[in-house]
Amino acid sequence: MRKVIFLAAAGALLMAGGRAWAAPSFETPVAPFSAAPRLGAPVMTSGGLGVVTGDMGSTGIVTVPGQAGQGLLLNNGNGTSTLLDPNGPEQTVATPQ
Repeated sequence: MRKVIFLAAAGALLMAGGRAWAAPSFETPVAPFSAAPRLGAPVMTSGGLGVVTGDMGSTGIVTVPGQAGQGLLLNNGNGTSTLLDPNGPEQTVATPQ
């Protein structure tokens, strides 16, 4: 009787390819989180050259020339970032290094 149970369990494992049938997938995300740009890094905007003046986690804070206030710089993970300017339209800019 024990031999039959063992063979049934071994067969089930072989059919599953050695994995559990309902195992969750913990794959790496397509665009891993990236660090915030370094302080003082220049950012070319449509209004001129901005400067990274702070960060909140992976989001950069950018002072934009000629604007009252600061914008947020969100890294897209593909070499570009989205600049959210409170006084203007959102812009896609090159990610500062």
